[in-house]
Amino acid sequence: MLDKSKIGAAIVAIAVIMSVMTGAVAAEESTYELTVEVEDEDGVAIEDPDVTVEDEDGEEVDKTELEDGDYTATADADGFEEGEESVSIDGEDETVTLTLTAEEDDSDDEDEEETTHEVDVDVSDDDEAVEEAEVTIGEETIETDSDGLATFSEITDGEHTVEIETETIEETLEITGDGTVTVDTSEETVEFEDDEDAGGGGGESGDELSMEAIALTGIVIVVLFGVVAILGIAIRQ
Repeated sequence: MLDKSKIGAAIVAIAVIMSVMTGAVAAEESTYELTVEVEDEDGVAIEDPDVTVEDEDGEEVDKTELEDGDYTATADADGFEEGEESVSIDGEDETVTLTLTAEEDDSDDEDEEETTHEVDVDVSDDDEAVEEAEVTIGEETIETDSDGLATFSEITDGEHTVEIETETIEETLEITGDGTVTVDTSEETVEFEDDEDAGGGGGESGDELSMEAIALTGIVIVVLFGVVAILGIAIRQ
């Protein structure tokens, strides 16, 4: 005859074992996987991105074994800005897509920087070099050397006014003409006509100032017939 107490104990033991096994299975099934897809702004998949997943405490976790909760997926790749996305796990696997923005090309900024040129201003009177003449372009003033030369090393593209002043010539002639020169690989000459009504009467109508410029080592030649000459030049790339 079977011992009922032993049978009852056996049933209880089996129930306990089954309960433990069921709990273990349930524990295994309570984690889920998060798939993180990474693409660029055109929807093209980015190869070998660096992907991390963090929980609400900011701790990095295994994206293949996530429990229910809120997480942050972050992706980074060469040539792209870092991107992140929040995602919630609620009883099933999830997929999130991160779209990364391409980093700005620094070379574009370099291209936008102003180009500068070296411009030499050669001042002479009747083919004789004028020394210590004050030559001004913008905010910079340089005196000519014994060869009548003043060198400006950082002249940007654009229009500039050249002012030349010297006390070595007694007569005064006001130059009222206006002109421009383009700095490139060719040589250009711009003529400036005198005003015969200008004070001092040091010259006649039709006298001319000539100006030349050559790319990067541009030369501006001004033949003076008076104390002050003001003229315009345009520097182009």
